[in-house]
Amino acid sequence: MTQPSLSEMIAAYRAGAEAFQNLPPHAIDEAENPEALIASTYGKPYEVLENWTAAAATPREAVEALRLALEFAQADGCGPAPLALMAAALGFLERTCAP
Repeated sequence: MTQPSLSEMIAAYRAGAEAFQNLPPHAIDEAENPEALIASTYGKPYEVLENWTAAAATPREAVEALRLALEFAQADGCGPAPLALMAAALGFLERTCAP
């Protein structure tokens, strides 16, 4: 069995995160097992991404990875230097890899 690509895992994470965000507001509070809601939406792809060790296979994958990393950093409140560096790298890659 071949491992899904980085792009596929990012897409799976984004789809799962959207599904989680679209749950009714009370679903998480009323769930007997909130972890199961996470696992059934974005949890598994997130876990794969957390443990990803391979380099991006294409410039487009590198852009996707940096974009998601920047979104995570902005949401989780990391310091300004990593955010600035990720934004700078992403900006360059987006400019040079435009479809």
